[in-house]
Amino acid sequence: SGLLDELGVPPTESLGAGPPRVAVLDDDLNHARALGRRIALARPDAEIRLAYDGFSGGLLVADWVPDLLFLDLVMPGLDGFEVCRRIRASRRLNGVLIVVQSGIVDGAVRERLLHLGADVVLAKPLAPGQVEDVLERLSLREPPPR
Repeated sequence: SGLLDELGVPPTESLGAGPPRVAVLDDDLNHARALGRRIALARPDAEIRLAYDGFSGGLLVADWVPDLLFLDLVMPGLDGFEVCRRIRASRRLNGVLIVVQSGIVDGAVRERLLHLGADVVLAKPLAPGQVEDVLERLSLREPPPR
């Protein structure tokens, strides 16, 4: 629907076997937990894991290989730009869909993130329906190989 159409994100095919895996990486614990709850309400079948800094989030993505990652930018240790870059540099992780959500999004930041391989870039606070729209459109692609 609206937002992703505006961003030029195409509709996707249905997921293969198994529930979608969704990781949330955000150093704001309250935001991460609230986002996890929104994901669980929108996709009760989803497996959801949370991480609160770039280093542990990077390990989570590398070990668990989620289908979809909600990624914050400003975090201690590795920032979201570096996490995004490392995921896209890995052949094994290249299928992970990356949705960046941050309070520092402007045109230059959005451009840099899309260049690094982010699939969608959203400004915090997330508007009602944005998480659900993203899940509806992005978490339905073929999952990455595990």
